[in-house]
Amino acid sequence: MRTVTLNKEGKFLRVIILFALVNSSVFIAIGGSGIPRLIAILLMNLSGLLLLFTFANNLKRFKKANVGLYFKFLFLLLVLWSLFTVFRSFNFQAKRLISLFGHYLMGWAWLTPLAVIFGFNILNWPRLFNFFGKILLAASIVGLFCFFYPILYNFGLLESFAFLPILLLTFFFQSKKIKWVILFSILVYMLITFIVSQRVNVLFLALIIIFTFIQFLTLSEIKPTIKIFSIALLSIASLVVLSKFDAYTNRITQNDELTTDTRTFLFEELFQDLTYSELWLGRGAMGTYYSPHFDYTTQHGLEGDSETRSVNEVGYLEMILKGGYVMMILYILILLPAAFLGIFKSKNIISKMCGYFILAYLIVWGISYYPVYSAEYILLWMAAGTAISGENRRLTNKQVLYKNRNRLYFIK
Repeated sequence: MRTVTLNKEGKFLRVIILFALVNSSVFIAIGGSGIPRLIAILLMNLSGLLLLFTFANNLKRFKKANVGLYFKFLFLLLVLWSLFTVFRSFNFQAKRLISLFGHYLMGWAWLTPLAVIFGFNILNWPRLFNFFGKILLAASIVGLFCFFYPILYNFGLLESFAFLPILLLTFFFQSKKIKWVILFSILVYMLITFIVSQRVNVLFLALIIIFTFIQFLTLSEIKPTIKIFSIALLSIASLVVLSKFDAYTNRITQNDELTTDTRTFLFEELFQDLTYSELWLGRGAMGTYYSPHFDYTTQHGLEGDSETRSVNEVGYLEMILKGGYVMMILYILILLPAAFLGIFKSKNIISKMCGYFILAYLIVWGISYYPVYSAEYILLWMAAGTAISGENRRLTNKQVLYKNRNRLYFIK
């Protein structure tokens, strides 16, 4: 047994993730002005430049990685298309440059695929678990008082829960302390989600919980009696829920906030405004589209966004707006097979976690969530790197064993 200590790459990765997290949290919480926002912008750019530097400095690893030619070719196309998407919005006007590289929805948002380089080293994940746990614990403690915060502060706080899916999907690989943090964080996450009325968060967490239960059933380390007991318990709970199904349905249908369709018009407006060529190529990182719906709300003094919209809340539509069908197809052609390999062709829980994590985003992108430069998308592409690596997928759980704080033991 030999000890593998944190290296420079691991330290870089922590900084990249932390700075991206600070920027997205501050932007959502306080908006786009003020000294804290300027500091957050600086941190985001340092994070992005460090990501770019690390990727460029490890190109040899990408070439030598045990990854099929299919993924190497498509990833090269994605990087080139992402650069095209960013720099077609580039000019030397100061205001435009600030918008392009000062907003987490714009330039840097399309360069998160570079984080795939970190995923090739599967040991980067367990090195981060305690780091994730500490941030999650701090966010959960702060989140207990969410009733007293403005709604935007709560939205900003939700950014810190980006690590919850990773830790939950590897729940049976974690220490007891982190397991308690995970359970505590789920409760606080749901509380904040209820306060800010984010229905999609409930769907996303439900998918992660379902995938975690599947992980539980497939782990050979867990005794069959425990699995049988868990299935029986779940079956009983399901029967109870089904017996109350009609009552729940009636309550939901009477709640306008839960039944209001806030997505269909996003599809209609985007496809009406973009030309055929723009649908394939997109309008660039700073591309916008016209929204008749929000034009109406503006003219009638109603609450709503600007009629000139720089973002579409549906993930796949945002890809089309900025990078066209080409961007969306490249994302799917890389991430869907990566999810499959991670889930069905892996021998260890971390690679499987990566597959399920990717799959959850592929599903939710159909109704919400969209690419930004944030911790969650850095982790998403890192997961893709882990899942597509044959070397990573061949490792067993006994060969990837996480123990105590920042110490990692690798068993041959």
